[in-house]
Amino acid sequence: MSLRAALRHIRLCNRIYGDNKFSQDITPLYDALKQKHEQYEQAKLDRYFASDTLFMCDTMLDNDIRTAYERCNQYERENKDAFLRDAFFPDGRFGDIIRKTHAKELNLVEQLALKFENLGDTHPLFKLAAELREGINRVNKTTQEYNEAVRKEQRALAEVDIAKEALRKQYAKNYFDAKQEKGRLKADYMFPSLNSNNNDEPEEENTDTPEQAA
Repeated sequence: MSLRAALRHIRLCNRIYGDNKFSQDITPLYDALKQKHEQYEQAKLDRYFASDTLFMCDTMLDNDIRTAYERCNQYERENKDAFLRDAFFPDGRFGDIIRKTHAKELNLVEQLALKFENLGDTHPLFKLAAELREGINRVNKTTQEYNEAVRKEQRALAEVDIAKEALRKQYAKNYFDAKQEKGRLKADYMFPSLNSNNNDEPEEENTDTPEQAA
């Protein structure tokens, strides 16, 4: 059952019989589905934005890791007896960290931050610990926001389905009542086919005829 089919039904009812009980009964349900559909589209857009933000924060954390690696290299060049890079980074490479899965990367970055912290607050690289933890916190925060956006999108879609089902049932009831009062031929004038392609729904529409939908 699509919004477009319901709107056509309402307009045909009003055009043929004027403002009547068929359009009055289904209009509130049409408005409810339209509102739920708009809320779903907004929730889907919010989820896209949350995904973009999470990707950006994850990229920023990767850059923080790269910066820490380069600072270790610089420190070793300036201090010949220092061997921080190989001790702090797996096999002396930062890529092994950023290519890990999301959870494993965060765990490795926390371990890296702890290593810098253990150098002591007088060490030139000590401040890298705070910078890495700031990146971890950004990613954790945006991950939570993304997960919440996903849940809201799922709830919005479920509400669309509920509103769609209520509209479908009223459409079927209208068809049954119209047949009883005006006969099938006249009733059919007010009920467009539900098997046309409509692109105004988040899910594939119900293609039942009015009688099948009853």
